[in-house]
Amino acid sequence: MEQIELKKQELLYVTGEHGERFFGGNQYWYPKGDFTPGGACGSTTASNILAYILKARPELLKKTSIEGFDSKAGYLGFMKTVYRYYHPSIIGLPTSWFIKGTAKFAKEHSLAISAEMLKVRVRRSKRPSFSEAAGFIRTALENDTPVAYLILSAGGVENLYKWHWVTIIGLDEKNKKVRILDNTGTSWADLGAWLDKSFLGGAFVRILI
Repeated sequence: MEQIELKKQELLYVTGEHGERFFGGNQYWYPKGDFTPGGACGSTTASNILAYILKARPELLKKTSIEGFDSKAGYLGFMKTVYRYYHPSIIGLPTSWFIKGTAKFAKEHSLAISAEMLKVRVRRSKRPSFSEAAGFIRTALENDTPVAYLILSAGGVENLYKWHWVTIIGLDEKNKKVRILDNTGTSWADLGAWLDKSFLGGAFVRILI
């Protein structure tokens, strides 16, 4: 299969107060006190995905009272809203909480969306193959929807970090890589190696529209 990426990635750009540009959100924008920045990678990933879905589909955005995505201040305001639905536990955001948070966000904002998961288990014999994982991701990207990627252990793969959520915005099946968005930075990560080498596995979550 050919490489595939989100169609309107420019929608993820955020402008700072001095004109600087950021790509998506950063978990460390959350202020300490009412939030836990170090554990907010899941809510930041959810913010990126939901912001993209709503901005790419104006008919959905009109059903909500959400606005102001384009400035950093506005985006952080949205991230704070999303945090209420995807707030982390003391060990981070479990996949079940991500799915439940999506259902609650959808209900309270009158959106016909839901989430489903592909789990990457600890036992390698129980894990999805690369083609299965790629198919799960590709289906979402073909629908112009980012994918949430939970990494419980990195397996020594460059650009991946343990106990961390990132946003998948592209897939290169030929080279077995995914393009990830992580705290406003992007890179290509070796998905094939991760599926083979990750000690604890993780999961992928996609939003259904």
